[in-house]
Amino acid sequence: MWLYKKGKFMIETPRLLIRKFELTDDEFIYQLVNTSAWIENIGDKKVRSLQDAANYIKTGPLASYRENGYGAWLVELKSANAPIGLCGFFKRDYLDSADIGYALLPDFWGNGYALEAAEACMEFAKMEYDLYRLYGICNPKNKASVRLLQKLGLGFVKNFMDDDKEIALYKKENQ
Repeated sequence: MWLYKKGKFMIETPRLLIRKFELTDDEFIYQLVNTSAWIENIGDKKVRSLQDAANYIKTGPLASYRENGYGAWLVELKSANAPIGLCGFFKRDYLDSADIGYALLPDFWGNGYALEAAEACMEFAKMEYDLYRLYGICNPKNKASVRLLQKLGLGFVKNFMDDDKEIALYKKENQ
């Protein structure tokens, strides 16, 4: 289910609230993008300070909202009223539609939060943005991410190289 609450975009699931990033989320972004899992699987974004984190939010999610209407959204755990990750969509020059991306702080892995967030975001994207074709990309060695893409119904397309990193490409055509 999605709704607007206090002027903020929200997707609500049984356990999660998903909303647009704000510059005040800089501490959370600083923490998330500097986890070893993020650096290994997504890459080092060179976020070394809260100012870098705010800039990452400006040039990443906020810019994507303006340019594409969608982007990465903050995922909050309702019971703790605290951010635990991100989920949303990214526009890549080499894809003809958006790709779904997600990342959680390691303390929240293994609880189904990424699946819950991704399913809600995919349903919202289909209704709100007419995104009937979605891609997913991941490090092919990241077995948890591969399993999640498969649970979401994305099928393997191919592996390719991007910036000297092997990337696995998945795709789903929604009806």
